[in-house]
Order: sequence, then C-alpha cells, then structure tokens
Amino acid sequence: MTSDDYARISTRLHLQDWEVPESLNTESIAADTVDVHEVYRILLEDGNTPNAVIFKHQFRANAPSHVLLTLRNAQDEIMALAYYKVIKVDPNSPVLSATAFNLHFRQPFALSREERKQFLQGVLYSMKQLELHAVNCLMSLKHADVFTLLIREGFDEIRSSFFALTKAVGEGK
Repeated sequence: MTSDDYARISTRLHLQDWEVPESLNTESIAADTVDVHEVYRILLEDGNTPNAVIFKHQFRANAPSHVLLTLRNAQDEIMALAYYKVIKVDPNSPVLSATAFNLHFRQPFALSREERKQFLQGVLYSMKQLELHAVNCLMSLKHADVFTLLIREGFDEIRSSFFALTKAVGEGK
C-alpha cells in the first residue's frame, strides 16, 4: 500500500480481544520520561511529520496520564517509542481506556519484524497491566507498518474506524 502524508485512520481496539503471548519479552522496554517536545523533535527528525503534527496536538505538555515507553539499544539510543494517554471515557464508570496511542520505529535502527512485534506486545501488555479496556489511536497511513502490526497481532475487527484526508497548515507554533 502506498499512501501520502494526508491519509489518516482512526481506530478503536478492544484489549479484551488480545491475549498476552507466552513468549512475551519486555526486557528492553521501559517507561520513560522523555519530554513531549523531544518526542515531537524525534518524529520530525525521522521524517514522520504527519504523526508529529498529531502528537503535538494531542500531547501539549507532560502530564501524569501520559504513558511513554521506549526501546533503547546498548548505547541508550531510542530505537522505538510508544505513547498513549490513560483516560476515563465515562466519568461515572471506573473503566479506563487509552487514547492518542501510536508507535514510532526510528529509521536509523531498522528493527526486524520480530523486534517490532515484541515492542508492540510489550506496549499492549503495559495497557493490560493498567487494566485498560480500549485503545483509541489516530495515525498517518504514510507509515502503515504500525497499522499492519496491529492487524497481525490479532486486532482484525477494528471498530469505529474512519479514513480521512487532512493537511496541517503552518507549524502551529
């Protein structure tokens, strides 16, 4: 599939549809305190402008409800990152969900398919640990690898999805 910078997809995934694999490996995945402005810079630096624009809109400042996970190499360089917000969809319910979820794999590190899969599984496991029920994400299809990873991980019945064509005007500074 070839897509341009303007194609977006919004998805809602139910974590009850995902089972923690027996081979789960979270060894190199850690919660991180990287500043939201640094994440934005990384996305731009890696040529992921569409998701950088979405990220900047959804994560304006660091907050306790924000979760940032990274995969680092032996030199402590970020090879991949994931981010989401923990929210209560219904204020009258104790049920928590994740919103603004996305993954980013840094181009210079060329992670294998298995490493990408392990990172996604570790991120989903973090959501299970927080007892989240649903995951909402808005992503650019310019980088469709994340979308296809989710499908391969068993989220083949994606709910409340839409495709949209959008274009950000200006830097939003």
